[in-house]
Amino acid sequence: MQAGGRRRAGREARERHVLDAAVAVFTERGLSASTMGAVAERAGLAERLLDEHFGSTDGLFRACVERAKTELLEATSSAAGLAGSPEGMLRLSVLAFFNHVERNEATWRLLRSDPGALDAVRAQQTDFVAALLAERAPRADPYRLAGWAQVIAGGCERLALWRASVRTVSAAQATDCLMDMVWTGLAACGDGGVPGRSPTPHNGRR
Repeated sequence: MQAGGRRRAGREARERHVLDAAVAVFTERGLSASTMGAVAERAGLAERLLDEHFGSTDGLFRACVERAKTELLEATSSAAGLAGSPEGMLRLSVLAFFNHVERNEATWRLLRSDPGALDAVRAQQTDFVAALLAERAPRADPYRLAGWAQVIAGGCERLALWRASVRTVSAAQATDCLMDMVWTGLAACGDGGVPGRSPTPHNGRR
């Protein structure tokens, strides 16, 4: 590895270390009670380095959220890319979601403490799921695709919370629960779209 590559790898490793420390401090103390000094101490770095790079605890929190979004999307999209069928794409991406949340439990506790951060993750994953579903039903009404994606993304989130509370449900079992509920109905849609009319929004517009 050339010198420039080594420096870049070093910066990336240091940033991961800082963000890990920030997640730990934010989770333990809450965002409002956390300080840059506490994160710097946990990371074993000078506080001024964190100030220069992130500016404030809010900036540091936003960096944690962006990392969470990026890593989750990478995990779920990479898993979907391994599948050979639309059902496999959904199944593997859902399984990857549950495994990722389990491996990054502290980050997810932090995200659930901030509605705005959690909404950003939800929006990203809902768009991702909608894109997967469009491959199954390419002529389906976009309104229904968006609705299905909301159901699946919301179901994943609730199942992840359930898994965290009971501690006895595996990622594979949670995936089976979700697929049992959603895939039978989606499979009936076929490649030609969805039987019946799309629901009309309450404002009367299509």
